[in-house]
Amino acid sequence: MQAADGGLDEARRQGVVIWHVDVAASGASLLALEAETPRLAASDHRRATVAGGGDPDHPQARERRAVYIALRWALELAFGAGAVRGRDMQRSALGRPSLTGCAGDFSLAHVSGHALVAITGHGSVGIDIECTRPVRMTDRRRAAIERAGAALDAGVPLPQGPDLFFKAWVRLEACAKAHRISMARVLTLAGALGGASPPPEQDILGSLRANSGLSAQASATMIVQDLQPAPGLFGAMVWVGDANTVAGCVRPADFRQLPATLDALKSAVA
Repeated sequence: MQAADGGLDEARRQGVVIWHVDVAASGASLLALEAETPRLAASDHRRATVAGGGDPDHPQARERRAVYIALRWALELAFGAGAVRGRDMQRSALGRPSLTGCAGDFSLAHVSGHALVAITGHGSVGIDIECTRPVRMTDRRRAAIERAGAALDAGVPLPQGPDLFFKAWVRLEACAKAHRISMARVLTLAGALGGASPPPEQDILGSLRANSGLSAQASATMIVQDLQPAPGLFGAMVWVGDANTVAGCVRPADFRQLPATLDALKSAVA
């Protein structure tokens, strides 16, 4: 069992804690957890209902609600129940959620059946997840996206092999979230949107920092971590923070599987 206030200490020490939510495995338990001890705000229920076309019992609404519960559970583990339960999420103009009272940062990404939650005690974090699917795109734009994804961190080569596009895309999406800018802006800077030619690789990071929604000091150091939560899924985490803080962490991220049973979910935050 891990005390809730210990979760934030661990997030600070490790850098970032990432939770993978397999909705098929844990969705029913998450909904049962909410029925026993409500954590969601009314706005969460409304957003989930919209995802179900206005029907709160639609499978998509139930899945979205389970993902929101998983996010609240993970935040409670890190920041404590008082900072999380029933509190309204604020959303930026870009749709990025935040929660007043949480002494850190978090990011959520969701595709059908799966979600990723990233939590850090300092700095800014972004996470993204994608599944293999057909994509119609010009060769020029695809090449620019793959090139930009590889350029984000020269020390972490972009995983090669099939689905290179998706591996690059999730890096860029996570980077956009961490830097608090739109994906359209990131693609423009990378030369993958609009008529401009792709910039030299060494200029991509400089352009991101210059256009970041964070201060220059806050965006001094960036860490990229590639993820593959399950076959056919691709994810990436980007963590932006002060160089001294980043250097003092044991590792950039600790990847975990969200518990699938109700008892395990309850005991973790007891």
